[in-house]
Amino acid sequence: MTNLSELLMQIVSTHVEEFSKTISDEYGIDIKELDQIWSRIKTGDHMGEATGDHMGEATGEATGESQPPIKKLTTEKSGGCPYIFTKGKKDGCRCGSNAKSGKTYCSRHKKYEGQSPKKKKKKLPERKSIITGTKKAISKKKPENIVLHKGPDDYFHHRQTGLVFNTDRVSIGTWSKADVDPSGKDKIVSLTKENIEQAKKFGFQYIEEEEEEEEDVNFVSVRHVTRDLTDKLKLSLSSAISKTNLKSQDVTDILSELQINCDPVKDLQPENVDNESDLEEE
Repeated sequence: MTNLSELLMQIVSTHVEEFSKTISDEYGIDIKELDQIWSRIKTGDHMGEATGDHMGEATGEATGESQPPIKKLTTEKSGGCPYIFTKGKKDGCRCGSNAKSGKTYCSRHKKYEGQSPKKKKKKLPERKSIITGTKKAISKKKPENIVLHKGPDDYFHHRQTGLVFNTDRVSIGTWSKADVDPSGKDKIVSLTKENIEQAKKFGFQYIEEEEEEEEDVNFVSVRHVTRDLTDKLKLSLSSAISKTNLKSQDVTDILSELQINCDPVKDLQPENVDNESDLEEE
């Protein structure tokens, strides 16, 4: 039994010596002082507890050796309270406040005791579930390639619409082919309203011929020449000639005599003519 207790005491002493060496290196406490404390505990002598704080000073003065600075043996970590602020002015900063004996967190953050410090989560930008005021992209159809073929003379022909274009690519009419036209020749017919609508549909330029205004025709009314009128003219003409022969006048005198003695136009009376077919000479 005695051998067993001595073996256990030897094992415990070995661990205590390792512990004392670690404490001495970490906190600067003389290892001899720690050995003395262990000796008192091992023998059951606790009388030196009250004067334990002054043993180091006395030992140092007696030996004349300078002792390293003594660190306080506390369970506090060097950085203080490890809580990391996640909002406010101290966002991302460590608390660092002093914790009570045996505690890791300060009194303010004691509810986090025993928990691993949480990393701040980055907030993702909120996604809008409802999108308003957006316009759908309207895909515009590309215009089809329009091909013009050679037409009559130096013109161009669009087969789909039958329109004919000049050298400036302007529609001037439609093509009436020789095998269809009664004249047996190729002709360009003026644009109709339907042709113009087709030109607008395809975006063609076109020339629309203006309708010619009907010219006013002035009809001249002519009086019917009757037989009585001709007899009077003949009689006056022969009378004038006989008179002029007697007086030996020249042709000029004859004409003047005719104008003076007989003016057939004065005998003409105005007559309304309703139809051009009535203007006939008897």
